[in-house]
Amino acid sequence: MNLLLILLTFFSCSSSTEKENKEKCEPILQKIINKQKLREVARKDFQITINWYTQGKISEDQWVLERDLWLNKENQLLKEVNKLYETSYKIKCLE
Repeated sequence: MNLLLILLTFFSCSSSTEKENKEKCEPILQKIINKQKLREVARKDFQITINWYTQGKISEDQWVLERDLWLNKENQLLKEVNKLYETSYKIKCLE
């Protein structure tokens, strides 16, 4: 859904500087998409851990370790993607 919104917003702009906008915005928007994909992969992977924990297949200590690792990674990726969104709004890739 985020990808569709980004692409629709990006390609709906049809000004005389369309080529310039594409050249400056495309790399940033691609980085946003890539970061969001990494977040999705990490979330799906962590869901397996959640399932194992609820089924009693991993210990409490292992659960805490895995949860903390995922939270740290998610927070880092979220900070990175938010910074990219801020940049994209600043240079008017997204409005």
